[in-house]
Amino acid sequence: MPTEPLKKLVFHLDCNFVSLRLDFVRQLLETVASLGYRAILWELENQVQWETCPECAVPDSWNKAEFREILAYSRTLNLEPIPLLQTIGHGEYVMSHERYHAFREHPEYSDCYCVSNPAVRRFLKKWIDEICDLFGSIRHFHLGGDEAYRFGTCKHCAARERNDLYAEHLDDLAAGLQHRRIRPGIWHDMILSHPETVDRISTGYLIWDWNYTAGIGKTEKVRIWGVGDVTRETLTPEQHIRFPEILDSNKEWNPFYTTDFLINRGYDVVLCSAARSSQDGPFCPNISCHADNIAAVTAKVRTAGLAGHCVTSWALRLNPVLAGIPLLHLPVQCDRSPQFSLPDIERTLAVEHFGFAEGWEGAKHLSACDYRVRIFSAIQWSGLKDSRPAPAHYLRSWIKRWLEEDEPFWPGRNEMLDAMIQSTQSGLAILQPHASQTPLATLWVRAGLLQLQYLRMLRELLSPPSKQPTLHLELETLREEMIEFYSTEQTTASACKNAALILDPLLEYLEDRQ
Repeated sequence: MPTEPLKKLVFHLDCNFVSLRLDFVRQLLETVASLGYRAILWELENQVQWETCPECAVPDSWNKAEFREILAYSRTLNLEPIPLLQTIGHGEYVMSHERYHAFREHPEYSDCYCVSNPAVRRFLKKWIDEICDLFGSIRHFHLGGDEAYRFGTCKHCAARERNDLYAEHLDDLAAGLQHRRIRPGIWHDMILSHPETVDRISTGYLIWDWNYTAGIGKTEKVRIWGVGDVTRETLTPEQHIRFPEILDSNKEWNPFYTTDFLINRGYDVVLCSAARSSQDGPFCPNISCHADNIAAVTAKVRTAGLAGHCVTSWALRLNPVLAGIPLLHLPVQCDRSPQFSLPDIERTLAVEHFGFAEGWEGAKHLSACDYRVRIFSAIQWSGLKDSRPAPAHYLRSWIKRWLEEDEPFWPGRNEMLDAMIQSTQSGLAILQPHASQTPLATLWVRAGLLQLQYLRMLRELLSPPSKQPTLHLELETLREEMIEFYSTEQTTASACKNAALILDPLLEYLEDRQ
């Protein structure tokens, strides 16, 4: 098995939840190449017409000839392609189809494969071969494996030690890659849920360690996989023994303890930051949170001599990829100035991308529409990574539950939304006078105006029944504007689907209320 590390800046192109237009993908590849990226981690899922799993492809997926052209073009830009196939969890787009229900770890959930089922491995190995044939000459193949929370729970799998079972499954899948002299990689979180047996996982795997919360400076808590967030008060001696690296030499939190744990045990590590993640709203990325994270990861990659830095961008957050261009530019800028001041770099990037020094500050204000508004939409309503519409009366059922359980979130909703509205207005006041200076400034202003409309309508809808007779019409108008907005990157069908996930529960609740 090849053992050379990646040593490159990688951009993660996630195609889950959205169908991207081919012309936009070409534009995006040109942009990330110009920013210093040298590899693309392709999470294609159901966006290519696969022979192994033809049922999985969405109607506007790419055929293989189209994707081969994209791969060829990416190589002319010196972007090394790395395919990612989820082989344990996040299999919703496969196991939601009746033909593959027998592959499920739990009969009621479509996310996790039963790795004790021999048919599952035959299926995945066939698919891996098909992907390798499509991609051509590659050095790396990512086998996924993250957030597989139902892994090892059926009666056959539960009899096994988790990391033994995990390693057996992956080693079987990786054998064909080794024969092709392709190095396999996996995410880190599941194997670190059982750190006492991490040595079951071969050091031949390239470990992709995703850490989207660590930032510059001290932190108040860290996450322990399989446990959750811990503070100094809740950290147990046993946990410290399991992860000696969790505290640094000064007895302070080490925000990258998982990275150090892995490299101290002989693994090559690609450390992953995020330009879009769970902190985001549907219109704008949380630029403040992500900038701090990307800068901290960049510094860690440099000081620890890691195998690479991957900036992930999770499509199901729905805000435009291009809104995060200043974030994608951060790693190179930080590397050019090892003793960097993040505010100084933000101002430099603001001038380049927004056209004026205060542009970043305006974007920070627009970042206020965060993950808390998603609870009113159907985005991941089931907890799974799929785009099924919510069941009937979805929002009304949630509100009934909040009232019955005296949930403090519900009575505080107006203050929360008012704060988001005020912050959005502040951001627009900074950005709007400069809206025409650069394409990015135009995009952020457009996103901010949609966000303001959405928050105001949400505020009105969730208040006691109003006398505003035009709310239904305004929501339908907002739908049209959102479809147009998302269509700058997505296909029309994809934009329609995702606008519906956000707005349909609100329209249904409006009808329920009347």
